[in-house]
Amino acid sequence: MATPGAPPPKIGGYAKLSSVMSTDPEFAIYRKFGALNAQNILYYQAELMGFEDDLQDIAARDRTSQDSEKLDFEGNWYELSHAGPGKDLRLRKFMNIRRLLKEYSTYSSRAVMIAAVDAIEDR
Repeated sequence: MATPGAPPPKIGGYAKLSSVMSTDPEFAIYRKFGALNAQNILYYQAELMGFEDDLQDIAARDRTSQDSEKLDFEGNWYELSHAGPGKDLRLRKFMNIRRLLKEYSTYSSRAVMIAAVDAIEDR
């Protein structure tokens, strides 16, 4: 509890800076980490390309399979999504791709927006 008549406690560091930044938007300066964001997006692309190749290999094996269920996977989402154990490699690979693609899309969209803001500010 504060002593009556005592000066307010001094704040410094991040607390002080964030207080100033919140009261005047002109002082709100944040790093974009542009090079790190670009590298992160490139890594997402490389990982997705590897998964894409894997998925194409799995699909090619399914198309030449003796298993009639796997032959249906190409054009029948229901059959693919209900594949039993041992037959669900394609589905599991695609679910991994879906998760990673969502992250990639989010980050790459943000990078485009940041670049657009930079371009406007440079005018």
